[in-house]
Amino acid sequence: MASRRTGTPRTGTRGISDELEQLLTLSRAQIDRALTDDGARDGLIELSLDEDLELREAAAAALDRGDDEHARAYEQEASAWRHTARLLRGETGSDRSARSRTA
Repeated sequence: MASRRTGTPRTGTRGISDELEQLLTLSRAQIDRALTDDGARDGLIELSLDEDLELREAAAAALDRGDDEHARAYEQEASAWRHTARLLRGETGSDRSARSRTA
């Protein structure tokens, strides 16, 4: 299915845009494109979920090594990526909703 490119942000995206920018997971250009191009948004959702998974795996490995400090840092970054995916999906509530690998 081809993505719908509108060239203009969706209604009500200013708050989402600001929140995404505060997470520091995506560049301003990526955020702007995600808000105007469905295909780009879908790709960034997938990227966000991949980053979340990789960082949670890194956190688990750090815990296995007894490195609690790095494990916490990885978990915090993973949480930011989960939140990014949730915002891009237009979901509200806990970031647990973004743990699913389905887009």
